[in-house]
Amino acid sequence: MKKFSWPLGLFAILLLSGGFYGFVKAHSTLSLAVSSCFGILFLVCSYGVHKEKIQALYVAAGSICSLNLFFLYRFLKTFKFMPAGLFVILTTLLGIPLFSYLTNRIKEKSTIY
Repeated sequence: MKKFSWPLGLFAILLLSGGFYGFVKAHSTLSLAVSSCFGILFLVCSYGVHKEKIQALYVAAGSICSLNLFFLYRFLKTFKFMPAGLFVILTTLLGIPLFSYLTNRIKEKSTIY
C-alpha cells in the first residue's frame, strides 16, 4: 500500500505547479484554486497512504476518477494535448494500478470461507 504514496505525492506537486503556471500564464485564478485544492488533497492522501490508512486510498481513487473525467472532457472539447491530454494520460496511469489494488483488496475481503 505504501507504494502509492510517492506517485500520489508527485502528482500533487505536478498539480500545484500546473495550477501556478496556469495562473501566471493566463491569469486564471480558477485554475490556481482548483489545482491547489486537489494538490493539497493529494498531498494529504499521500501522507495517509504512507501511514497505511485505507480511507486515503479511497479518497485518492475518487479524486483521480473525477479529475480524469474532467480532463477527458476538456481534451475532447479542445483536442489540445497540453494540459488536458497530458493529465488524461497521467490520471489514467495513476488510476489503473490504484483501482486494481482496491478491487483486489475488496475481493479478498468479500470471500467467504
